[in-house]
Order: sequence, then C-alpha cells, then structure tokens
Amino acid sequence: MIVYVVFTKAKEDSWILRRLHKDISHCFIMFNQLDKWIVLDHSVNKLEAYTISDYSDILSESLVIKVKTIEAVSYFSLNTCVSFVKRFIGLKDIRIQTPYQLFKRLSLWV
Repeated sequence: MIVYVVFTKAKEDSWILRRLHKDISHCFIMFNQLDKWIVLDHSVNKLEAYTISDYSDILSESLVIKVKTIEAVSYFSLNTCVSFVKRFIGLKDIRIQTPYQLFKRLSLWV
C-alpha cells in the first residue's frame, strides 16, 4: 500500500512542542482510496479519521513523503503521532521519537 506521510507544524501549543523542531512538530498519514483521500491524524488525545477530495491545502503548508508500507507492526511505544505513523508503515526503529527524526529517516528510506 502506498501512503503519504505528512509533516507539519503542530497546531496546538504545549510545553513538549517547544522542544521539537520549529517547522516539523507533527505528522500524520494520508492515502487514496476510491478517489477520496483518507486522512489518519493521531495526537496524544485522539485519533481523527476523515476523507477529503482536495488535498491542496494540506500540501501548501506541509512536507510530504510517499512511502510504501510493509507489514504493520505492533510493539510497546508512546502514544504519539510518530509512534502511530511508524506502526502504520511498518518502521521498527525505536530511536525515532520525534517528527523531525522520522522525516530525516523517511527521506533516506525512499
């Protein structure tokens, strides 16, 4: 399955976000299914799943990396957007904990 990992600046403010990269502090998944774009956006508090038909707003304010998923994995991890994306795409590297680290890793993986 081909998915797009989207990296953005987090929309909410918290103490932990002040320690993350200033432009890449959140990530989520989007993929195409039957001519609709499905977005899976996980944060510590909730998982949002919705469809969109036009993704131009997302692309205009984000960095996007196209990834071919491998078998989804389940392991002990923190309840973060990075952990969610890593499980979904099958990336098992426990050293990756921040959206910026994931961005750098996927930039090499592609």
